[in-house]
Amino acid sequence: MSSQVISGKYNFTYDDHAAVEDISYYLQNITKQCKTANETLLEAKEHLDKQSGDFIDSLSEWVNLYYSTSQLALDTQTIHFTSYMHKQTNLTEDTYQNRSYKIYYHTVESESMA
Repeated sequence: MSSQVISGKYNFTYDDHAAVEDISYYLQNITKQCKTANETLLEAKEHLDKQSGDFIDSLSEWVNLYYSTSQLALDTQTIHFTSYMHKQTNLTEDTYQNRSYKIYYHTVESESMA
């Protein structure tokens, strides 16, 4: 697999249909890890909501902001990826033969900074 980071994006070049499945598996793992991180943030948010005090309020505000930002990034990356894969899987097997794919995939970091 050849890959490089370009302006917060991963550029993958492939020549066959099997490679698209590899990409699918790779991106599903990224999404799974993001969801786990998001669930941890949600637990922290719920715990902090039950506490009180100036420091806790400030910390709670920060966690709420980070959680909403990471949730937006997660939703956005899933939509981009699902849309791309939907287009690819609508192609016939013949269309996949002798063709290069370039997939530009935003990282969660680049999405949340945008």
